[in-house]
Amino acid sequence: TGAAQAGLREGDVIVRLAGTSVGGLEDLRAVIRARRPGDIVSVLYLRDGEPYTTSATLGTRID
Repeated sequence: TGAAQAGLREGDVIVRLAGTSVGGLEDLRAVIRARRPGDIVSVLYLRDGEPYTTSATLGTRID
């Protein structure tokens, strides 16, 4: 997945995506929907309470 390629792991908490604060799943979805597949976005996340940053390339959703 894009998250795994960005280095995110189970238990990481995304707090900011593409410069926008993310308070939950709906916020995360809204930020992603506002962008296009292939966009590269910055990700601020917490792992064991420590902040980290990475970038992720948005993919397409396959239902």
